[in-house]
Amino acid sequence: MTPNGYYFPTPLDTLSKQHYLTRFDGQWLWGYFPWNGSVIVVGFDGSRPDSLENIRENSVTDLLTPEEARRHWAERIGWGFSVVSPNECDTKTATHRGVVYGLALKFRAARTANAKGLIQDLMHEFYSVKQNPVNRKHETPNTLYALEA
Repeated sequence: MTPNGYYFPTPLDTLSKQHYLTRFDGQWLWGYFPWNGSVIVVGFDGSRPDSLENIRENSVTDLLTPEEARRHWAERIGWGFSVVSPNECDTKTATHRGVVYGLALKFRAARTANAKGLIQDLMHEFYSVKQNPVNRKHETPNTLYALEA
């Protein structure tokens, strides 16, 4: 809480809920991060020796609805994935969880930056367009506005 009463969330606040599935002793990991009414889903294949050097090539990130994320989760459970305990201390699982969480934060940051950039572009376009003056002398009132709306 700031002195003026506003609360500014940190990255950990907005992705504080984390759920993970793993397979093959932590080699494959899926992370589910509820965010903004959707779920960021990140998959990481850490089975290759160079997977940590080539994270982009060994990962996938998507934004799903909660229903789609539930189906995704259930499908992975059916394929033999198991739930990762929040207290999991295995080094491989912890490393891969850090990778997956970092990818989720990066995805969220990119989406947030894109949205802010789009809004700024639209505002700039709106304010920079030269407004044509309205000739009120010859203007006819639109009496069908309520029907058209």
